[in-house]
Amino acid sequence: MALKYDGDYGDNTFYISAAAELSDSSGRYSSQFFIGDGFWLGSITLCESLDPTDASLQHQQSHPLGEEPPSQSPTLLSVEHETSVREKAPYFIAFVSLQLHMQLPEEFQPSERVITLGFCIPKSCATNQMDAKLITRYLSGANGTDVATDVPKGAGSSLTITSVRKVPGDYDPLKDNTFLTLLILAAILVLMMASGTLLDVMDRKSKLPAKFPRMESKMDWMNCEKQSKGKQVECNGNHLSYVQGAPPADTVVSEITERKKKSCGAGFVSTVKGVLMCFSLRYNVPKLFEKPPPVDYSVGPSLACLHGLRVFSLVWVITGHACLVAMVFVDNKSFRGIVEKDFLFQSVSNGAFSVDTFFFISGLLVSYLFCKAIARPTVSAVNRSIKSDFLKFVGILIYRFIRLTPTYLVAIGMVEVTARWLMDGSVFPPPTLDHELCPKYWWRNILYINTFYPVDQMCMVWSWYLADDSQFYTLGVLLLLLSTRHFRIALAAGSLILVSSWFTTGIITYIAKHSPSGLGLATMRRITDEKYQHKHFKIMQNTWWWDRLTSWKENCGKDPFSLFDELYDKPWTRLGPYIVGMVVGYLLTQDIIYRKISKVTSGFAWMLCTAITFSLVYGLYGRKIGPLESAAHTALSHTTWGLAMGWIVISCGTGRGGPVNAILSNRVFVPFSRLSFCAYLIHPIVMFASYMHSDAPYHLTRDSMVMTIGGFILSSYLLAFVVSMSVEAPSIRLLEYIHPIKKKLREEEERSKNASSTTLST
Repeated sequence: MALKYDGDYGDNTFYISAAAELSDSSGRYSSQFFIGDGFWLGSITLCESLDPTDASLQHQQSHPLGEEPPSQSPTLLSVEHETSVREKAPYFIAFVSLQLHMQLPEEFQPSERVITLGFCIPKSCATNQMDAKLITRYLSGANGTDVATDVPKGAGSSLTITSVRKVPGDYDPLKDNTFLTLLILAAILVLMMASGTLLDVMDRKSKLPAKFPRMESKMDWMNCEKQSKGKQVECNGNHLSYVQGAPPADTVVSEITERKKKSCGAGFVSTVKGVLMCFSLRYNVPKLFEKPPPVDYSVGPSLACLHGLRVFSLVWVITGHACLVAMVFVDNKSFRGIVEKDFLFQSVSNGAFSVDTFFFISGLLVSYLFCKAIARPTVSAVNRSIKSDFLKFVGILIYRFIRLTPTYLVAIGMVEVTARWLMDGSVFPPPTLDHELCPKYWWRNILYINTFYPVDQMCMVWSWYLADDSQFYTLGVLLLLLSTRHFRIALAAGSLILVSSWFTTGIITYIAKHSPSGLGLATMRRITDEKYQHKHFKIMQNTWWWDRLTSWKENCGKDPFSLFDELYDKPWTRLGPYIVGMVVGYLLTQDIIYRKISKVTSGFAWMLCTAITFSLVYGLYGRKIGPLESAAHTALSHTTWGLAMGWIVISCGTGRGGPVNAILSNRVFVPFSRLSFCAYLIHPIVMFASYMHSDAPYHLTRDSMVMTIGGFILSSYLLAFVVSMSVEAPSIRLLEYIHPIKKKLREEEERSKNASSTTLST
């Protein structure tokens, strides 16, 4: 008997056999099936506790089924006022995750459903894929009733097992070359950080006076804002972090490094010390939290508001991704259909505009820094041949590549290893196939060309932004170099490219019949069509409410993800905000922006900016628009968002922003802004690890979603801090230390200082 009362154990004590618990730990049909729940997972925790090799719980030793329990005192598990005596299984146990393709009679479900079923079985049955046939025979009884589903069969019904995966599997990290590479790299980085920090502390103690006054370092190239001829310059290499992408002509090396070189002398020892000092936490951590210099609008515009824009935009990105990923692992899929009817949820549904803010910032900084550089007398005196422009173009791209790629490569490795680990140990199917795609296509990522390939061949699908941004950066530098010779031609070329982008986006939208309506979005609803069944989002297809989606997709608009390959990630559809940012960056270097503007005009501009942003996010709520209007909206909305961001930056940068500038320029955002690049790269890892570590699907509510998003934001920034201090910040300092142009500039500056001091002495 599986479950019986036994007075020998006292009142209210029950004896549970292993056979009963094996069945209890396996998944089965539960509620909410017809509103999207496709997870019948059971409990892997209970299954593992029954294995006779499990020593974590002091259960009763196994014995043949049907025998009485032994006379020794058993372990009692209290359940309210009742207790149960549990036995171990008489054989080794394994938990398997099965993918079931279930076709029910049409009166139950017109379309095929994909179910993830957890199954606790003898370990010998989980070693061969051919055992799927035996499991199928068990699930489909001879009496015409499905044992697991308890749904009667009928005409046209079928049950097929497409995969059987043991959980945990046989993945061994020590046999994974990527994991070993990351492990060795981590050990080297820890050693270098410890050595560099120790050298830094010893160097400062030996060089500082007895009272240890605060040392004013000249390492201005690590500042987010720095003074350049009395005007503040925002430095940003990837336009998510805090170091500029092309070396300025007046960059100087730190006083510490110079004194180190003089004391140690030129040679190998001094070079090694200089390299190790780049990994010093004693310097990098305070630099992250260093306050920007005070703002003086009388000498030029301030770009401090970009800190706030970055932070708010990245929080928006994380929020959108958290909602998107959560829907893969919840049992109440219908919850999304409910919250999408909320007015405020349009902020999440239209989160694509957050990425447009980053494109705008990127274009602004490229143009602004370039225009500031060519305005310097030392630059205008340089030979302006075509060859020199070409070499400058190649040098800028190489510098950017070296600046971004080390951190990017580490993130790719982390994603690949995490995906393999989660695939091996999670009862859930993976939401992405990075464990297969990253080993094949990582080279496309580091060449920043992955958006030219289908999404089902993309490693780190969220890295599409970096690819587009790098392609825009290349185009922007070409246009800026052309503008130094033929300004009107460069302006005409940029305008033509922008208009071409509008028409291309509009035509694609019209042909695909895409409608950016706000009647209630359902992510990936177009993937229900065979044309859009990307393998990369297979899990989302498998778990969605297909019939209701079919109805929704006919009556509601589609979000940009429904045409990911056609509309969402392609550079020719996302170029608008970048071009607008370049124009704004140019205007910030011109005196025209300082002309006096009346309060009425400024107030009208702010109202127009607010109306634009509000209408783009919430304007389509409850509406369905026609094909032509949809094409126009999709084509122009990204550029229009960039125009709104342009007014905010110009107004705040010239001291006219009022409370908006006070919020965006608040120094509390500075360290978070400097961590944005790393947080952007690794925040999906945090989400996948959090959801896939559970042995049961989540039941989502509004309150739990808010708390979950807050946890993801905090966790992402904490992990970003570790990656930044160990990889990003040292690579930045190391690049500055070994850069040939920097060395030449330092030598020239040193000679200039020596010459001036000699002149003064004579």
